[in-house]
Amino acid sequence: MINITGLTSSEVERLTSAGKTNKLKNTSSRSVKEIIRSNIFTFFNLLHILLFAALLLVGAYRNMLFMLIIIINSAIGTIQEIRAKRTIDRLTVLISPDASVIRDGKETVVATDNLVAGDVVIFKQGAQICADCVILDGSAEVNEALLTGESEPVKKNAGDKLLSGSFISSGHVITKLEKVGAQSYAAKLTADAKRHKKINSEILNALNKIIKIIGFIILPIGIVLFVKDYSILGQPLTQAVSATVAALVSMIPDGLYLLTSIALAVSVIRLGKANTLVREMYAIEQLARVDVLCIDKTGTITSGDMQINEIESFTTEYDIYKIMANINNVLTSDSSTQIALENYFGKQFDYELIRSVPFSSQRKWQGCVFKEGCFVCGAPEFILEKADGIEKYTQESKRVLVLVKCELDEEKIIGKPQKLAYIIIEDQLRPNVKETFNFFADNNVDIKVISGDNPVTVSAIAARAGIKNSERYIDMSSVEEKDIIDICDEYNVFGRVSPTQKKLLVNCLKSKNHTVAMTGDGVNDVLALKSSDCSIAMAQGSEAARRVSTLVLTNSDFSSMPNIVLEGRRVINNIQRTASLFLVKTIFSAALSVLLLFLPMSYPLQPIQVTLFGSLTIGIPAFFLALRSNKNLVKGNFLKNVMLKALPSGICVVLGIMTMLVYNVFFPVSDMVLGTMSTLFISFIGFLTLFKVCLPFDKRNIVMFGLLLSAFVFCITLLKKVFYLVSIPVIPFLLLLALMAVSVPLWLFISNLIREKKK
Repeated sequence: MINITGLTSSEVERLTSAGKTNKLKNTSSRSVKEIIRSNIFTFFNLLHILLFAALLLVGAYRNMLFMLIIIINSAIGTIQEIRAKRTIDRLTVLISPDASVIRDGKETVVATDNLVAGDVVIFKQGAQICADCVILDGSAEVNEALLTGESEPVKKNAGDKLLSGSFISSGHVITKLEKVGAQSYAAKLTADAKRHKKINSEILNALNKIIKIIGFIILPIGIVLFVKDYSILGQPLTQAVSATVAALVSMIPDGLYLLTSIALAVSVIRLGKANTLVREMYAIEQLARVDVLCIDKTGTITSGDMQINEIESFTTEYDIYKIMANINNVLTSDSSTQIALENYFGKQFDYELIRSVPFSSQRKWQGCVFKEGCFVCGAPEFILEKADGIEKYTQESKRVLVLVKCELDEEKIIGKPQKLAYIIIEDQLRPNVKETFNFFADNNVDIKVISGDNPVTVSAIAARAGIKNSERYIDMSSVEEKDIIDICDEYNVFGRVSPTQKKLLVNCLKSKNHTVAMTGDGVNDVLALKSSDCSIAMAQGSEAARRVSTLVLTNSDFSSMPNIVLEGRRVINNIQRTASLFLVKTIFSAALSVLLLFLPMSYPLQPIQVTLFGSLTIGIPAFFLALRSNKNLVKGNFLKNVMLKALPSGICVVLGIMTMLVYNVFFPVSDMVLGTMSTLFISFIGFLTLFKVCLPFDKRNIVMFGLLLSAFVFCITLLKKVFYLVSIPVIPFLLLLALMAVSVPLWLFISNLIREKKK
């Protein structure tokens, strides 16, 4: 070990003042300004402002009430997103990466953002290289997969360069930082890894598609409707503007986007209180759709605390304890296996070292070439031609290492291995692990255990943990890449898996239409985590795994997973359920508007009447329903599911309103009467839809439905003038009752027809 003192405090202060720090722009969450801007300056808000201005110009002040609802909605959305941001930022600080740095001759720990050019930094196994540097002392195997795409570790020694964005797979090095922050070679890649993997959200894609369609048709329809009403039908300017605004406001599903944002933001806050950092809000959607969960054995099923239980020796010629103590002195690391070896055998420096080979997840062994002989320790299957006698241990879920004396060439090929001993290691199950896996079995989530250990051992541990079908295991060391697609569904335990195979398994499962979540805590999990639909890291695991994951368990407790999955299902199921309420209004308004373009009739509603039924049958109940419990697995296409649920109500409204308009041609009534009839009929269908969405009723839903219905009765009786409502003559009133009566069986018929078509 060379003598290194590092920078002095005054040098660090000078470099920090000069801006030569490793700090990059924070991309873990949006700023408050960005949140406010995104909630205010939206296409729909701009459209509402234009409609508001049109009503203001013609003096239709009462019909401008919808703008108050828009302002309240935007304020609620902004507040909830800011709360979610603060939760994310607080948890991010808790798990932000640190680095061991030598300053003023002393080793200390500082945040990676506070490192400066010229700092002497120590990197150990699992650490991500946070800035471009040169190795001063030590050696390591470095995974540069995030830079080059190649997963094979590269050996690095003193004098070699390390690039930011790569990870230490094994070994221990002392380095000097050369390029920091934005100047580093892989600043962009590192920033992307720190931020998050972009989620392909079905809900977000559906919402954007709805916005594009509405945005494309709404202005042309509005212009033609106004011109027709004002110029062709000869309506007064105020009435023509009000009717056009009512049609366009009805067409805009303004609360749908807001509801989604608020529901996800509330979910981020709830998960934050449950010690889960959500890096991307739409990752919650993937949680709800997960039907396959890939896990590692260590850190998930087991605690990761290894203990040596037994040594089975095959030699009297060599001192097993002395050999292992000398290997431990050379090949030290922070891995749980190495810690167990050091605790049991200790460290000695009796042998003269020629060269060493650190442990690699690809090789599954480590070794030293001493003057006294060459010794290798690792997985028996990767060292011996035939690993006799390990079955009795692996069947008891114990792990076996073999120590051999051998020949080792420069290509790291083992020759003439002489078996000296089996070292028997056992890992402990995590608390509550059986209850956790029982939950997943009950909720139709298939568990895939993907481990680098012996498959028999892993299978036995999985059985102890209560994982379903744990007896279906396979040794991946003999499986070719092209065969993985055929076996990924067949087996539940995969042993001797390389990091590349982990990624391939995840991709193969995804190719079979599974939504795959992956938990991991090690560098060898990084590629699979990035490939999964939803990646979940343990805070106590490697920095590399945390950086690429969309969710981080800040308490590193796998037993938190059931609540996390249930939260995802709750919020997405409820968004899907309540979204149909908003689209009912969009469907019937768009259909009516298009029909009225070609008919000598006006849109029968006033904007304030749209606000009435929109608030009481859609907006207010949607926010309450979005918080209810729902444990069902989310299935199917979001947009298709929502549209099909909204279609029966939309069709019934269009048929009912068109019947009234046709009636009005032959038996004319005043515009106020027609508006009142339309408002009552649409509200009736709205409450009918809401009734279905509320099923099954609980106390909270009963109270909510009763209060909303009471509020509606109050508005149509005591606030009639406010909402342009009047008394309806007997014959039109009987027509209204008949339409309501007919609409119920029609609504049920269309709903059943759609249900049968889906089957």
